[in-house]
Amino acid sequence: MSLCQIHTNQPPTEPNPRAPTETKTLDPSRLLPAPGTSLSATATATATAAMSAGWRTLLLRIGDRCPEYGGTADHKEHIEICYNVLSREYEHSKDDIFEFLLQCAEQLPHKIPFFGVLIGLINLENEDFAKGIVDATQANLQDALHTENRDRIRILLRFLCGLMCSKVISPNSIIETYETLLSSAATILDEDAGNASWQPRADFYVYCILASLPWGGSELFEQVPDELERVLVGIQSYISIRRHFDDIAFSVFETDEGNSPNKKDFMEDLWEHMQLLSRNGWKVKSVPKPYLSFEAQLVVGKSHRFHPVSCPPPTFTMSSSEILKGQEKHEANLKYPQRLRRLHIFPTNKAENMQPVDRFVVEEYILDVLLFFNGCRKECAFYLVSLPVSFRYEYLMAETIFSQLLLLPNPPFRPIYYTLVIIDLCKALPAAFPSVVVAAVHALFDRISNMDTECRTRLILWFSHHLSNFQFIWPWQEWANVKGLPKWAPQRVFVQEVLEREIRLSYFEKIKQFQTLV
Repeated sequence: MSLCQIHTNQPPTEPNPRAPTETKTLDPSRLLPAPGTSLSATATATATAAMSAGWRTLLLRIGDRCPEYGGTADHKEHIEICYNVLSREYEHSKDDIFEFLLQCAEQLPHKIPFFGVLIGLINLENEDFAKGIVDATQANLQDALHTENRDRIRILLRFLCGLMCSKVISPNSIIETYETLLSSAATILDEDAGNASWQPRADFYVYCILASLPWGGSELFEQVPDELERVLVGIQSYISIRRHFDDIAFSVFETDEGNSPNKKDFMEDLWEHMQLLSRNGWKVKSVPKPYLSFEAQLVVGKSHRFHPVSCPPPTFTMSSSEILKGQEKHEANLKYPQRLRRLHIFPTNKAENMQPVDRFVVEEYILDVLLFFNGCRKECAFYLVSLPVSFRYEYLMAETIFSQLLLLPNPPFRPIYYTLVIIDLCKALPAAFPSVVVAAVHALFDRISNMDTECRTRLILWFSHHLSNFQFIWPWQEWANVKGLPKWAPQRVFVQEVLEREIRLSYFEKIKQFQTLV
C-alpha cells in the first residue's frame, strides 16, 4: 500500500497496464494548509513555522509559498531553513533523511534543483552523506536501465544534472553517462550488431539525454564545452540515421494538418528545440537555478565519482519472418511508447506565448505530477497550480491533460482520474481555469466530425461527468443549431449523448428546466 493510499484513505486510480507502476508515492495530504489559512511573510512567522514543521514537511514543501516557510516564495531562504533543520536532525534521523531525500528527488522531479542544492550544502559538511547519495543514484539508474523503468531513467538523469550544478558530481560524469546511452542507441540501429526493431528503445535513450539538457546544459556548456559539443554531434548523427516515426494512426483527428508526411516526429522536434536552446546560450526560464545563490559556497565542495553504468544489449532475432519482426516492433513500442502526443487545441493567439523549450519543460512537469500523484488528486491539483515557473500556463496545462485523456490507443490512467483533476483545477483556479476548459470544449466540439471515434466517446463521458459537478450549467443555446443537423451528424450525436448521460446522472425534469435542447 502506498503512502498516498494510507494517508488519504482512498485507493489510487488504477493505471493502464502499459503505464509504469510505483511502489511508493509521496503524500503531502496531511501537510497542506487548511483552506483560508493566512500566509504571513514576516521573519518571525518563518522561524516559528520552521521550528514547528517536521523536516519531512520542509522537504516536501520546499519552493512552495506555504505556512511551513512563513508564506514566502524566497527559494534561497527556503533552502537555508531546510538545510538548518536537516543539520539539526541529522544525528538521529540520518538514514531516514537519506531515503526520503532520494524519494523526494524521484517523485517530486520538478523540485530537483532545490534538492540538488540541499545535497550540495550537506556535501560541504558531510562528504560521506553526499557520496552515499551519488552511489545510490548510480545503483538506481543501473537497475532502472536493466529493468526498463523508463520514468526512473529519465528522472535520475535529470537528478544527475541537479547534482552536477551543485558540484556534487563532475560534469565529466554526466558526459560519460550520456555517451554510454548514445553508444547503446547507435548499436541498436547498427545493421550488423543491433536490431532496428528496437529503435523505440534507442529513441528513448536519446530522448532522455535531450530531456535533461534544460537542467544541465548551461553548466555543461560553461565547464566542458568541447565534451558537450561531442555529445551533440553524436545525437545529430543518430537523428540522421534513425527511421522517421509516423504516428498518424494515433492521431486524435483524422485530417490533422500536423500529421502530414513531412511533419517532424517527436524526436526530431525535440532535437530542433535543443538546437535552438544551444544557440540561445542554454537559457531556460522554466527551470529554476537556486544553486546560483549558493555558488560561492558550493564551489569548494568535493565532486564525487559517479561510476559508469551499462545498458542492456540489444535483443537479436534469428528469424527472417516479417511477422516475427512486426511482433518485435510492436513489443518495443509497448515497452517504450511516446510519452506525449501533443494535442494542439487552442489557436496560437490564445495559448500562452512561451519558448518551445519552456513548453517542453512545463509539459514534463505536468506529466510528472500526473504520474506520481495519480492516487492523490487534490495534491495533484495543488502541485499542478504551483509549478516553479514565473509565467502563466493554464492553456498548456489544459492541452496536456486533454492530450493524456484522449491519448491513443489508451490513456496512461483511467479517464476518471483526468476528470477529477480537471474538476479540482477548476476549484483551485476559479478565476482562470474554468474559462480555459470552456474554450477547450468549444474548440474540440468544432472539430469533432474529424475526431477518432474512441476519442469522441471519452470526450462525451468526460464532459457529462464534468457538468454533473457544476450543476449541469452550460450555454446550450450556442449549440442550438445541432437540432437542424442529420441524426448521424457527429455534433448532434455528441450533444444528444451528453444530455442522455446528464439525465441519468440527475433526472429528466431537472435537466429539462434549464436546457432547451432536451
